[in-house]
Amino acid sequence: MNTDSSSKPPSALNTVYRLFLIPLMIVVVSVGLFYWFGRMTFETKSPEDFLYEIKTGGDSRKWQAAYSLAGLLITEKNISEENKKEYTKEIIPIFENQTRYNVQVRSYLALALGYLGQKEAVPALRAALDDSHEDVALYSLWALAVMKPEIANQEGINQKLCSFLEDARPPIRKMAAFALGALKDPSAARALQAALKDPVADVSWNAALSLASLGDASGAAVLERMLDRKYLDTFPALTEREKEGILLNVIRA
Repeated sequence: MNTDSSSKPPSALNTVYRLFLIPLMIVVVSVGLFYWFGRMTFETKSPEDFLYEIKTGGDSRKWQAAYSLAGLLITEKNISEENKKEYTKEIIPIFENQTRYNVQVRSYLALALGYLGQKEAVPALRAALDDSHEDVALYSLWALAVMKPEIANQEGINQKLCSFLEDARPPIRKMAAFALGALKDPSAARALQAALKDPVADVSWNAALSLASLGDASGAAVLERMLDRKYLDTFPALTEREKEGILLNVIRA
């Protein structure tokens, strides 16, 4: 990654929007995004190194270190539970500090908290769902979705996510529909059923896939439509690979 101070961070919003066109492949896609960079950087730097750079670096270095930290936590499977707790404890006050740390840093740190998977991070992520910056809210939704359901689904998280299915912003609705399926709470079924009628296609797609993951067949008609190649061809923004991913997810559902 270019470390020049004029370099710009990858768009959090664009990254999330593209990933969630194929909702149930989130972990595979995420690891793929970070793997190449990890081969060059993660072997020589630790989470402690990246945290130090986030705290002491300039604006450009801060977001790059946060991005790298998130990538390391996604790919590294041998971090002890004790260290995960320590990293979470250190990240939370940085993540919550809107004055010192910008949107990009906080967005990537939300993702880092999600992959650390500690219950102590849930209140901070829940509060960030109401962040005035859409990217931070999106990544916080993503973070909750990748946590274990028994950890993430606390303090009224499910009800909060259900309310986001009526948000004015389509990316937020789409992410909320995905996250509700990931949290495996059957009480979300009614809200997801209503989201099947969302005017934005991939919001209704995520709702149907999430309902299927809950064992609810209400979205069967939407899933059947998603199996139609001619229907998918009416969405020119979808690549062939994305269409194949959608078909695989429907088959799994």
